[in-house]
Amino acid sequence: MLDNQFRRVTRPSPQVRGQHKLILDKLGRLPDLSLRAMQDYGLSDQEIGRYFEVTPSSVRRLRRAFGCVA
Repeated sequence: MLDNQFRRVTRPSPQVRGQHKLILDKLGRLPDLSLRAMQDYGLSDQEIGRYFEVTPSSVRRLRRAFGCVA
C-alpha cells in the first residue's frame, strides 16, 4: 500500500513528461527525487544543471512542475 503511494507521488505526470521529456530522460527514473535530493544538499539550479548537462532555467521549470520550490 505505502509502496503504491510512494510510486504515485514520485512519477511525473503525463503533462510534465510530455513537456520536458528530453530533460527528464537525463535525470533518471525518479527525476523529482533527484532534484529534491540535490536541492536538499544545497546545490543551486546552476550546479544541478551543470551536473545533468541541462540549463539552469530547465532545472527551475522542472522544480516548479514537481512542486519542489525552495
